Amino acid sequence: MCIRDRLYYGVILLTTEVFQSEDDPVSGCHRMKADDYQDVFITSCAEIPSLVAAVLTVDLLGRRKSLLCSFLGMAGFMLLLILVADSRTGQAVMLFGGRGCANCAFTVIYIGTAEMYPTMYRTTGLGAASAMARIGGFAAPYVAQVMYDAAPTVALLVMAALAVLSGYVSGQLPEMSGASLKDSFSPRSTTQSSQEPVLEGEV
Repeated sequence: MCIRDRLYYGVILLTTEVFQSEDDPVSGCHRMKADDYQDVFITSCAEIPSLVAAVLTVDLLGRRKSLLCSFLGMAGFMLLLILVADSRTGQAVMLFGGRGCANCAFTVIYIGTAEMYPTMYRTTGLGAASAMARIGGFAAPYVAQVMYDAAPTVALLVMAALAVLSGYVSGQLPEMSGASLKDSFSPRSTTQSSQEPVLEGEV
C-alpha cells in the first residue's frame, strides 16, 4: 500500500505540475490559466470510468490480475508521457490513463487486502496497511513535484519503475476471488472429543 499511495497521489500532484503554464514574477510560484484548470478537470474525470473498470475486472479477472493490469498500465502511461512531452493533448491523454489505472489499483487493493486477512485480524491488518500507506502519501510530492521540477524524465521513470515493482509484487499475491474467508491463521477444530476426561479417584 505504501507504493500504491505514492503512485496514486503522485499522479494527482504530477497533473498540476505538467499543466502549470506561468511563473508568478512576484512570488515565484507557478500559476495556472483557465486551460490548465480545464485539463486538470478532464484528467480527474478518469476516476469515474476507473471505478466501473474496477467493479467489472475484480470478478472477471480476479484480484491479482486486476492489480497487475492496473499497475503495468500505469507504468506504460508514465513512459508514454515522456514521449509526448511536447503535445498538450498527448499529456492529457496519458495523465488521464495513468490516473485511471492508479485509481483502479487503489480500489482493488482495498478489496483484496481485506480478504487476505482472517476475520480476527482483518481490521488490525487493514489498519496497519493503511498506516503504512501514509508513508507513500507524504513521500509522493518529493517525486511528483520536487524531482519533476529538477528532472522531469527521471521523475517519470521513477514512477514507472515503482508501478512495475508494484505489479510484480501483486503477481506474487494469492488469488482471493471466490475463496472462502478464514476465521484465523490456524484453523481450530470445532468438534469436541467424544471421550470425557477421567478424573483421578473415579472408578
